[in-house]
Amino acid sequence: MLSLKSLVCPDRKAKKRIGRGPASGTGKTSGRGVKGQKSRSGFASKRGFEGGQMPLHRRLPKRGFTRPTEKKSKFHTLDIGKLIQHYTSDEQISTKSLVEKGLIKLSSQRFKIIGEIPAGKKVVIEENLTLSTKLRKSVGF
Repeated sequence: MLSLKSLVCPDRKAKKRIGRGPASGTGKTSGRGVKGQKSRSGFASKRGFEGGQMPLHRRLPKRGFTRPTEKKSKFHTLDIGKLIQHYTSDEQISTKSLVEKGLIKLSSQRFKIIGEIPAGKKVVIEENLTLSTKLRKSVGF
């Protein structure tokens, strides 16, 4: 049964008593050094303060965490399987022909051609078009 006699206090480290004479190891200045702002009572430094020196978070260059603009982030994706249906085997796929066929609205519109070329189909692509990595391997760019 639990009783007050059987309760045991957990081992605790004794609180350091500062300012109790030279023999204690923390007498006279109470471990605060001599003079200066840090030795006074009530001192609290600001977070990141380095004594007037330019703080580390202001010395380092600003990197990352920029939001992409609307224009940069929007890509119109075109599947190569559907593109082949609109083109004959000897016809070249270019931005101009994509606009003419109504697959993209403007020649300045950003788009990517994605997907895999079906077996037995031949595709001629203009050199300056943006292709996905899978498509590059299959076309040979």
